[in-house]
Amino acid sequence: MDRLRREGAARWSQWTRGLRKPVDAVGLDIGPASVRGVRLQDGETGPRLTWCGRSALPSDGGRTQRVQAIREFLAPLPLSDLSLATALGGPDTALRTVILPKMSPEELSSSLGLESEKYIPFPSAEAVLDHAILGPAPNNRMEVLLAAVRKKRIEQHLELLEAAGLHPAAVDLEGVALCNAWERSKPPGQGPAVEGLAHIGERGTHLLFFQGGRFRFSREISAGRPSREQWISECRASFDFYEDQFGQTVGRLWISGEGDRPSEVSGWIQSGFGVEGIRWDPIGSLPSEGCGPLDSIRAELGVALGLAWRFFDSPVGSGAVR
Repeated sequence: MDRLRREGAARWSQWTRGLRKPVDAVGLDIGPASVRGVRLQDGETGPRLTWCGRSALPSDGGRTQRVQAIREFLAPLPLSDLSLATALGGPDTALRTVILPKMSPEELSSSLGLESEKYIPFPSAEAVLDHAILGPAPNNRMEVLLAAVRKKRIEQHLELLEAAGLHPAAVDLEGVALCNAWERSKPPGQGPAVEGLAHIGERGTHLLFFQGGRFRFSREISAGRPSREQWISECRASFDFYEDQFGQTVGRLWISGEGDRPSEVSGWIQSGFGVEGIRWDPIGSLPSEGCGPLDSIRAELGVALGLAWRFFDSPVGSGAVR
């Protein structure tokens, strides 16, 4: 009976895929010093990775040089036929899970500006806000994912993209993209009740915590390339805050990010936190073809991959700020 159900579900998936336009999506992760990207395309058996890459951006050039570098990076792709998503991170962004009284989506939308003042580090009048209802909470309340970006920051980002001839279908937060990539590639099997993800990027480290596979909390720390002591201290503060707020201990920390940083940091985890530190592979078991540099950059592609996944029925919710 189970076999028949599985075969029926597979046939249904193939049939419904044939009724819609196949998804062909690019996730573009533009950092201060480099740009990373992936392309996901629908296949007969599901999505597959058909292009990926990383390229340096000029460190001493102006916007013109950055625009030209982005154009050259994306030159192999037929961008007019693709869905494109990009992301923002850093101090001009905020991603929070908050508990609010239960209300309708319409009531939440109308009260979002006032409620957000309690949770974001800049005035809501200066921000672009978005949200997603994650589910119910005890005592007739609900859990909401709140995303915010300073208007000035997103305007600058869109101006850069427009100069490069790009028109994104969405602009997400880097933290949301990482959540989507995690949901798609999290390791199978039974792990600790609470797990953390430390993604080490050019702007700093994204720390995200998941309870039972569900996103609960995030924080960005350690801009630049911090010392061992600074990184451990800031992570420890985030661990303590999470454990105090949610009453549960983080049992394992997954690590990903740019260059040699994940390998360097993985040696700090056990001594600094007393928890298991494991490398996270955002690609997981995703089929790939024609991705020459994949093995050397796969640990860096979490944000770009999560952006592309958003066009394939994102499990976290868009969290888009545009």
